[in-house]
Amino acid sequence: MPYRFGDLVDINQIQRLFDSLYAATSIAAGIIDIDGTILTHTKWEGICNIYHRNHPISLERCISSRKVDIENIDKGDKYILYMCENGIYHAMAPIFVGDKWIASIYNTQFFLEEPDMDFFIGQAKSLGFDVDSYIEALLDIPIVTKEELDNIMEYLSDLAHLFSQISISKKELLEEKRLATENYEKLVHSHEELTATYEELNAMEEELRSQYNELEKRQKQILESEQRYRLAIEGANDIIWEWNLDTSYLTVSERWNDIIGIPLPEGIDFFKFIEKFVHPDDIDKAMWDIKLHLNNETQYYSSEYRVKCYNGVYKWVYSRGKLLYGEDKKPFKIAGSITDITAIKDAYSKIRKMAYYDSLTDLPNRTLFLDKLEEDLLRIENENTVTGAVILLDLDNFKEINDSLGHSIGDMLLKEVATSLKEYINRNEMLARFGGDEFSILQTDVSDISQVTRRAEDIIEIFKNPWYIEDHELYVTTSIGIAIYPIHGCNTQEILKNVDIAMYRAKEMGKNTYRIFNRHMEEILLRNIDIEKQLRGAIDRGELVLHYQPQIDLKQGSIECIEALLRWEHPTKGLLYPNEFIEISEKTGLIIPIGEWVLKEACRQVKLWHDMGYGNICVSVNVSPIQLKHSCFADIIERILIDTGIDPQYLTLEITETAVMESLDQSKEIMERIEKMGVQFALDDFGTGYSSLNYLRRLPVKTIKIDKSFIENIDKEHRLVEGIIFIAERLNKRIVAEGVETMEQLTNLLDQGCHRIQGFIFSKPLPAYEMEQLLKDVDMGYCGEIL
Repeated sequence: MPYRFGDLVDINQIQRLFDSLYAATSIAAGIIDIDGTILTHTKWEGICNIYHRNHPISLERCISSRKVDIENIDKGDKYILYMCENGIYHAMAPIFVGDKWIASIYNTQFFLEEPDMDFFIGQAKSLGFDVDSYIEALLDIPIVTKEELDNIMEYLSDLAHLFSQISISKKELLEEKRLATENYEKLVHSHEELTATYEELNAMEEELRSQYNELEKRQKQILESEQRYRLAIEGANDIIWEWNLDTSYLTVSERWNDIIGIPLPEGIDFFKFIEKFVHPDDIDKAMWDIKLHLNNETQYYSSEYRVKCYNGVYKWVYSRGKLLYGEDKKPFKIAGSITDITAIKDAYSKIRKMAYYDSLTDLPNRTLFLDKLEEDLLRIENENTVTGAVILLDLDNFKEINDSLGHSIGDMLLKEVATSLKEYINRNEMLARFGGDEFSILQTDVSDISQVTRRAEDIIEIFKNPWYIEDHELYVTTSIGIAIYPIHGCNTQEILKNVDIAMYRAKEMGKNTYRIFNRHMEEILLRNIDIEKQLRGAIDRGELVLHYQPQIDLKQGSIECIEALLRWEHPTKGLLYPNEFIEISEKTGLIIPIGEWVLKEACRQVKLWHDMGYGNICVSVNVSPIQLKHSCFADIIERILIDTGIDPQYLTLEITETAVMESLDQSKEIMERIEKMGVQFALDDFGTGYSSLNYLRRLPVKTIKIDKSFIENIDKEHRLVEGIIFIAERLNKRIVAEGVETMEQLTNLLDQGCHRIQGFIFSKPLPAYEMEQLLKDVDMGYCGEIL
């Protein structure tokens, strides 16, 4: 009797297997019967189904190409690779039952090299397809290397071999069951005839004598049938079992010894069998399943559990059976079979681990974490007093470790972090790796917010100690966000969004801390998103402008330099200052084009003023740390000098101490290259950061700007200001005092020998046209009136 592959396996289980396989590995696989019938598939909705199979010419090419693998099939092949006439690669691993090929596992729709677009464009035109949508569908087809293909098909070949083994076992089992059923039916029929005979004999004793010889003949036939039935049972791959409900005795076929290897005690019943042989974790379920059938709550009995074998190892088995009823309509026994499904369970377990666990840390991954969160949210719907929490932590500056020491060191650090975090996790918590350098903790049954904050504090404490990775001593901190559900969200998307907002708020607050989500954070985020969105087109729309604030030389009483200050004339919010959008521009990378525009516009304007007769004025422009670290920053400066025609000596770039110290050697190299062009550097906000004399000597800085916080309190800080001026003069540096607003401040600075001042006492930042008028006024003695 011929069998098809679909008759020998559970297609639904295989479909789930392929779905899990795709989720874990992105392998699009399916099974096709020998007659071309697609039994199961995952992610075959691509170009073949949409286009090639819906046109008679391309369909004929598909069929013609497939004949190639059919004609070349060989049991020794692990897989066959071919390119169909439509230009798409396919690979198949054959499934055999004995020497008979019954189906194939396909990995389809991929390229081994960049596709010839001219060929596909021509093919689309010749077949009448819409070229743009056809090429768009084509671009979805993955390109794999031969090594990747071999790895994929090695796995699918192993899977095909496993299916072959399962199919062989199932085919043999079906054949044996069919014979056993036929024999059993004959046996039942013979018993019925024997019963009828006995009834006739009781009624007719004389007829009994005449039929005695016939009875002996029939008894012999019954014996032969029983022997054939016994042979069928002993030849089956499964364990055949019967539980006599009258005697409570459980009996099994000889295959029990082959599979389990431990003799079944004589006279044991099914319940004691479960207690003695079934894994402790599976006993309750195994008991429940058999009791359901005994109570007629299920049509058939079926259960999966682990059975202990002779070597102490547990095997997974699938046990099934059915109640048999006597003439009195009362059950007298259950008969069934036990199948060893260990190989299938192992394969499923491996695929599940690939789908739900992180390969580096062995922690649950994002998918499993979200599944557990979804489960807890459903539970909370019915328990109004219960709350939970999601804790999201991100390693601060982890990228620098990867960039400087390599990803292998970074991976080892992540594994160490995961190991340390696991020590703090209890039974009501789940630790997962969310991806990259992010970890998350799910806390259920939270009765007090302090439970969550204590956990966050514990985590921060972990990171106070250094991490020793090979020969490296690494100091890493973490920023933590916390969201309480259902207060901060009733679904996974909302909770993850809000905990992410809280985590980034912790980073904005200086890192190495935690923040609990609140709606104000969300408002800030939405405002920043809106600003970022509008900032992207601000240059093109002409909304960015420069205001200029002069620096006054206290000895000459003249304007020696002008600081260019960026403003944004927002269409709805009015004039915005840098503190409202510069940080956003730095995070998004917009600071690069914006900074370039500022430099170019400032140089263009000052060159215009030079041409008007103000030839001794220089312009000072603030430079972001992001700009300073940009690989092309020096090239940008050089190009702007050429484009605007400004003399380099009249351009000063203001940098902060923090920007320099983030990467001192790299900053020094870039600054020295720019200095060779003739451009000068000023150190802004001096005194608020490192204030190291060492880097003042090493860096090409001509000017030091004293931070306005010292000027505001100069009556208390005059010794410190005096010290800064003294050091600057010894190092031959120019001093500029920022934020000078009162005559008391100005007098103090004059007494201490400060070189230049900048502040409202002379002028606020002015638009270009007002600054131009001020330059004219200074020429007329306006500056001297103040000084």
